[in-house]
Amino acid sequence: MPPGAVVMQHHKIPKDNWIINPKALFQRLICKLAKIYKANLRFPYTTILALQGAVEAYLVGLFGDTNLCANHGNRVTIVVKDIQLARRTCRKR
Repeated sequence: MPPGAVVMQHHKIPKDNWIINPKALFQRLICKLAKIYKANLRFPYTTILALQGAVEAYLVGLFGDTNLCANHGNRVTIVVKDIQLARRTCRKR
């Protein structure tokens, strides 16, 4: 490879640790959002895990599509317009 060439690295996430964000932080966020609609809602732990898994899968897919849009524009850094384009074109969300 010529000097100065950009090499993309893909980080592998271990299969036993598929949750990226801290669970307590996500749980607080869900409870805070739920209070907007109704006070004193409680969620089982498995519901929080399922929600967190779905949200993270969505975000990983979105950022993957966003990276493709940035690469198509001959950029290494993603910008807001890449995210907007990825949301509009790449997948049904």
